[in-house]
Amino acid sequence: NFEYEIRYASVVADAVNKTRDLVNTPPNVATPEHVASYAKELAKRNILKCIVFDEKQIKKMKMGCFIGVAKGSINKPRLVVLEYNGAKNKKPVAIVGKGVTFDSGGLNLKPYPYILNMKDDKGGAVAAMHIAEACSKLKMPVNLVVVTPLCENMIDAASYRPDDVLKAYNGMTVEIKNTDAEGRLILADALAYAKQY
Repeated sequence: NFEYEIRYASVVADAVNKTRDLVNTPPNVATPEHVASYAKELAKRNILKCIVFDEKQIKKMKMGCFIGVAKGSINKPRLVVLEYNGAKNKKPVAIVGKGVTFDSGGLNLKPYPYILNMKDDKGGAVAAMHIAEACSKLKMPVNLVVVTPLCENMIDAASYRPDDVLKAYNGMTVEIKNTDAEGRLILADALAYAKQY
């Protein structure tokens, strides 16, 4: 009906605008911890369950790819899991969003101008969070789990290197050939984690 269409359009537009705002938030503000706190507030205002894992828990979970990327930054990683339950006894849809709050390229440093706007590398995670919020507001008949690994890919003495071999959450090993391929590493661990749902 017409009223629902207006409601739907309003909720989707709000989700898009919030996503754009958070993606455009500067990287010195929108750190992994900041985005994780934002997700907690999002969950409180909606009918969402939110779990945030800190760097110690992520290490304990043996997410070697995720930790490998994150360890070069002073801003510690967070793994955010949001759940929306709008349908009984249905398998959930899983959405995994890339949450690199700033991507320098790591030791394979991005040249100018490609290093500009690398705060945008959190767009997948932020969009996924707002999809969960929109589903909750619209009372969609679906079960949804959103998994967002949040970290920075920075340069430091502790940074991961080309030729390092990292062990993923699912036990597979990955040889690094370029540290600017960080997205597939953090998403590999997040996808393996989401699979349990």
